[in-house]
Amino acid sequence: MTDNEKVFAELKSRATDSKHEQALTDLYKEVLAAFESNSSKGVAGIVGAKMQELHSAYNDAHGALMKKMRLK
Repeated sequence: MTDNEKVFAELKSRATDSKHEQALTDLYKEVLAAFESNSSKGVAGIVGAKMQELHSAYNDAHGALMKKMRLK
């Protein structure tokens, strides 16, 4: 098993459900393809965009929760 496969197996083992596992699989394939094409900017861009999406989703969920709890 290669290092990439070990990392991917570890990520998949932490998935909370099939939707999460599929998202990890898609992200892994996208990052690996960019990495294999020797595009460090591509890898950084992909990871940065995904992190921004997650950050936005977290902020939205947090805001909705605070609103629901009438704290905001």
